[in-house]
Amino acid sequence: VFLFSSPNYSYFYSIEVGSQGNTFVAFSALATESDQDMEIYLASDSSGEFVSKRLTDDDKEQWEPEVKVDNDDMAHLAYSEYNYSEETMQLRYGWLAEGKFFSEEITDRTAYDFIGIDMVLSEDGVLHVFYPDDSFYLSHAYASVHQKANWSTERIDEIFGIMPSAVNDAQDKLHVTYITEEEDVYDTMFIHYVANENGVWKNEFVVEKGEPEYILVEGPSIALDTRVIPHIVWAYPTIVDNEYCYDIHYSVKTDIGWFSEKVTDTPYENEMPGTGHFFVIDTQDYGHLVYSAEDDYGVYQVYYAKSKHPLTVAEHPVVAKPFYLDIRGSTMNFSLPNASSIRLDLFDACGRSVCCIASGIYAAGEHSIPINQAELPAGVYFVQGEIAGRSASAKFVLTK
Repeated sequence: VFLFSSPNYSYFYSIEVGSQGNTFVAFSALATESDQDMEIYLASDSSGEFVSKRLTDDDKEQWEPEVKVDNDDMAHLAYSEYNYSEETMQLRYGWLAEGKFFSEEITDRTAYDFIGIDMVLSEDGVLHVFYPDDSFYLSHAYASVHQKANWSTERIDEIFGIMPSAVNDAQDKLHVTYITEEEDVYDTMFIHYVANENGVWKNEFVVEKGEPEYILVEGPSIALDTRVIPHIVWAYPTIVDNEYCYDIHYSVKTDIGWFSEKVTDTPYENEMPGTGHFFVIDTQDYGHLVYSAEDDYGVYQVYYAKSKHPLTVAEHPVVAKPFYLDIRGSTMNFSLPNASSIRLDLFDACGRSVCCIASGIYAAGEHSIPINQAELPAGVYFVQGEIAGRSASAKFVLTK
């Protein structure tokens, strides 16, 4: 379906289907050949066919629109705005009322780059916006749609974080995934998952990708299955004949950590996911994915993929292994169903190796290993474990 013709280019899209079955697409584009600024547009088929409406019209640059629709089919948008004359960046919230577009500032503490925002609209009418602040820390803004201009903000963690993807479950618990890296160093990438439990953000290390150097992880996108288990999809490259070739990767949270595998494994092709929510799980737990791949003529084709089987945790035999890895106070605790070889390594928040906590063969049963925190500076730390060939991780925050 044709939505819009731009004299130059358009990008940054998001899509939402409302409770009444109407589809809404938000995007940014240049309106004319002489236009220097990206503007926000909203297309909807509420009238029976798609109609595009220009929402912004000023000398500012707007991009990264995320659209959500409430039960009354009212569209709510979060987007980034750069003011050239004042050299300021804002995160803004906009809404349509009686055919007019209104907007307000959420916060001016946003990063000066295209590094992702996302938005969730809870059943109780609370908007949640996730974004990197001006220090590139992942942050969270929230307000009721019934009490506009009353935004609260918080940092989720003191960790460099970009490209958030967020969802909420039936109990309005928030689930967020994002990319972390050591600031200004792109040779070690991490994917994290956080969930808000009783007002506290629980942060988990999902996967690390350390090579090839200077290549970014693309994505990620998060979805929940019918058991409210998080699944994450992202893209990461390998080096083939001195060229970078991206493949699509997938992770699911299990009782013993995160299980990861490749969705595509084509060494001489370059497959890239879309932006925003390019991955969803339906009510039968089948996964649906949109990505692009370059053909032999240098043209990128858009592909749709569906999982062969429901993405239930029971599909993965690794889940049947009843061991765990967690941290209580200054003690590392784990359980083994059988005598197994293990290795536990400690990393800081930037992914730098601190030390090896333990390695060797351990008997079946419960084990506790002290972590010497006296010589560690305050901060966030992760323990990555290789236990009987399986990976698991745990996190602790050290304050002094």
